[in-house]
Amino acid sequence: MKQLYTTFFFLAVVSNIHAQRERNEFSFNWAGDAKGNGIASVFAIGASGQYAILRAANAPGYLSAAQGWRIHFVVGVPVSKAFFIHPEIALSQLRTGNTANGIRMATLDLPLQFGLHLGKKRQWMMKAGPELSLALNGYQKTNGVEQDIYQHTNQTQWFLQTTLEYLPNRFGLSARYRHGLSRIGDPSNNALQGKFSTLSIGAIYRLAKKAK
Repeated sequence: MKQLYTTFFFLAVVSNIHAQRERNEFSFNWAGDAKGNGIASVFAIGASGQYAILRAANAPGYLSAAQGWRIHFVVGVPVSKAFFIHPEIALSQLRTGNTANGIRMATLDLPLQFGLHLGKKRQWMMKAGPELSLALNGYQKTNGVEQDIYQHTNQTQWFLQTTLEYLPNRFGLSARYRHGLSRIGDPSNNALQGKFSTLSIGAIYRLAKKAK
């Protein structure tokens, strides 16, 4: 599965370069309409803060809050003028509890979203799709003592997510909701039996100007 995502990401970049060469264009964007309203550019980066709820699978109704951050790089592959495919790679971290007790995890996230670019100048983007999340580390702190629990974490986790972005120029805003489908750990650790649902709000930056 990891190889599949890597291959798709590579093909997205290659197809972008090829399409630009066919049109003798070498900027990172796609041609706009006859009025000069460009479609959102292909490459963008973003950073956001995350707020999460850990839904405990072994205790229905139990919720635990978490906070963290997320940075990402996204490619937009146009299927039509308004419909895009968005492979993405992101690094994120979430922390539950407080400074004395809680869980801290970092993940490498590989979303694949399908999106519509809306508005007169395509400044609104609505996207949705699956995400494969790969655990990079895991720590649990109890009474101030931190323990490495990476071996007890679920190394691969799945999410469904939806994203709304507003990008009127190079800078814009992004809101993303991710609904966890996988438990974050194995049955040997009760604290890891939950599933994360996260809300991320942050800024995005397009790496090229709109097409003219």
